[in-house]
Amino acid sequence: MNNLDYQVVIWLNDLAGKSDFLNALLFGLNKISLVLFGLVLVFYFFKNRKIFWTGLFSTILARGVLTELIRFLIPRPRPFIALENVKKLVEQNPLEPSFPSGHAALMFAIAFTVSLFNKKIGGILIVVALILSLIRVYAGVHYPSDILGGIIVAGTSVYLAQKFIRRRTDRETNG
Repeated sequence: MNNLDYQVVIWLNDLAGKSDFLNALLFGLNKISLVLFGLVLVFYFFKNRKIFWTGLFSTILARGVLTELIRFLIPRPRPFIALENVKKLVEQNPLEPSFPSGHAALMFAIAFTVSLFNKKIGGILIVVALILSLIRVYAGVHYPSDILGGIIVAGTSVYLAQKFIRRRTDRETNG
């Protein structure tokens, strides 16, 4: 997997700098990615509190707990540190481990949560999260396996959040 990981990073990162328009577009999207998904969560605060609370709990678990725990156990250096000729195209702390992707964990936790309740909007959010996550590979700050790790962390977090909220709701209903 490492060789494929490296090849994809080098190939995508090599595309950077070839188009000022593409770079500006992708870097702009990278900057607003977390805000965009945060706004989705805020929207559901007003529209459907169950989606909001499941999304919030799964996001905190994915990004704030599981990602940090895994990074502590597997301190993988970022591509722009570990690989020659990889340019860092977005601001990123070089001391922060790259596996799993915290951006991917956060965005996919929200996208997966929404997809539990609305397949169409959730599916759109999953595609958007994938595109925004690949920008991080293009920018030289993540490997594809970091994104995959973030997706797995997000899926696990949504599963656990849904179980917790369902159990709590069942207790309140029966209780």
